[in-house]
Amino acid sequence: MASPAEAASEAPSEGPEEASTGGPSAHLPSLTAVRFFAAFVIVMRHLLGRFAHPSVADASALFLGTDEAVTLFFVLSGAIITLSWSSEERAAGFWRKRAARILPLYLLFGLLSAVWLVHQDQPVDLLDVVAYVTMTQAWTARVFALNNPAWSLSCEAFFYLVYPAVRPVLLLLATASSRAVAVIFLLVVKWQLVGYDHFRPSVRFVDFALGAVIGLHLRSRGGRRIPPLFGLALLAAAYAAVVVPSLRTTTSLTPSVFLGGAGFCILVLARADQRGEATGIRWAAPLGLRSYALFISHYLVIRVGVAAFSRAGWWEGTSSLEAWVQIGLLLAACFAVAELSFRFVERPSERRLRGAPDRVELVAAGA
Repeated sequence: MASPAEAASEAPSEGPEEASTGGPSAHLPSLTAVRFFAAFVIVMRHLLGRFAHPSVADASALFLGTDEAVTLFFVLSGAIITLSWSSEERAAGFWRKRAARILPLYLLFGLLSAVWLVHQDQPVDLLDVVAYVTMTQAWTARVFALNNPAWSLSCEAFFYLVYPAVRPVLLLLATASSRAVAVIFLLVVKWQLVGYDHFRPSVRFVDFALGAVIGLHLRSRGGRRIPPLFGLALLAAAYAAVVVPSLRTTTSLTPSVFLGGAGFCILVLARADQRGEATGIRWAAPLGLRSYALFISHYLVIRVGVAAFSRAGWWEGTSSLEAWVQIGLLLAACFAVAELSFRFVERPSERRLRGAPDRVELVAAGA
């Protein structure tokens, strides 16, 4: 163009790692792992897109599904927020916790991006700054203001704003059949919205709403057991239909098909985590904890790294092998900055702003 049993020692959470379901806390590390995989698609697309070598271009094609990765983030966000919502929580408290979760890194990398633009003698438009600070860039033509990937946080801010008003309507879906009808309705709406500006929060709200319906369903126990591998395979197939040339489809149904696959996979993985079953992806949960820091910082890191290579005379005319070495170095830098941001900014600032024990929660990200 967007955090377990294994990670429990890192931090308790009301995100995918520890979500209240109206009873004992349920550890959902697999959803945290999925968050990392979605972020990785976005990072690799932005990174590989900087290189013109044929071998890199072939690899880059595997990461064309950045919009699908954003969809996955939004569905995860809706599901986790609904799953973790307490009936005693007021709207003001909900908004305060959301702000504490996303704003520190969002504002930090917006500021650093502006400083970088000035350093590069590029103009910083005051209206871009206003749009970024107010998180309204996705509503305007300034969707890529300052830090390009941050447009999805503009969508997320809208979801957070309206969620307390939406939740009473959501709770009317008291039966499994009513929730199934709601999912079908939202998939049809997604299909009908094809062709509209997919950056707009009002358009992407469908993704979040479907996730919220799934989260509501997850608050009820029971249901038929579905092997986690089946959910992962369905999500992989839906993604392959977007990125694999021999399978790629461009019909108006493609976004709905992926949205349905994403929602089903999240439901299956969360159920498996609630039952304590192995899913095969929990090893990535610690990386998922750092996925927001990776997402919000990577674009600037890549910009700075490419500029550094160019100044050193190690950019134009490099061989394919050298290009892959550069990719490895830039990817390592992205992960290093994400780790530092997570440990020294995200976690401590959230703890101070929330006035509560350190907690890590799922947020969306986009590309």
